Amino acid sequence: MAFRLAGWDTPFWANPNRSAGRYNQAMSQPTQYLCLHPWGPWAEYLRREDLRDVGMLDDLRACIWVARLSVESLPLDRSLQRGAMPDQAYLDLTFENAAAHGLSAAALVADDHTACRRFADRCWSNPTGPRMLCVPNAALPATRNIVIFGARLKADWDLVRWDADLDIPTAVAADGARPAPDVVAATRYRGQPHAEYEAWRRRRGASR
Repeated sequence: MAFRLAGWDTPFWANPNRSAGRYNQAMSQPTQYLCLHPWGPWAEYLRREDLRDVGMLDDLRACIWVARLSVESLPLDRSLQRGAMPDQAYLDLTFENAAAHGLSAAALVADDHTACRRFADRCWSNPTGPRMLCVPNAALPATRNIVIFGARLKADWDLVRWDADLDIPTAVAADGARPAPDVVAATRYRGQPHAEYEAWRRRRGASR
């Protein structure tokens, strides 16, 4: 199950994203972003809009969608640099294995998205590369996001059989919703350290 905040009649892109994201260039191929934690979409919104005061949440209202995903696992010791991957593969990209895929661990949550966009470009250019990523959430430490390369369409939640390469069973979880006040304290804003990455870095240093 994954969550997304979107004010349209669908939470998915069928056309190129109009603005750049961590794993897409502006007006590049459609890229979907979903969060595996219910607070994730709100944390990303607060970070993007730099809303740091609980009092600023009073007038916020949004539509929260929930989606049911189907994924195919990929062994963590495979990399784009070392050979082909199964088509439509799902890659769990972590601080621990980032270097094997040509990324620094810090890049996964950095305010500068350049390295992640270049990685996404490599995924697109490799016909057998991963089409779905599970990545650290830069706005809500200790949670994960799903990134899907390619157009997707909203399908009925109760659909038993669907095209896994295109349709995603989806429903509105809350309409006109507002974030819980605790989300503000949990959100990591631009310029702030990422608590999960910092803890990983300290553990890695201590293990040497």
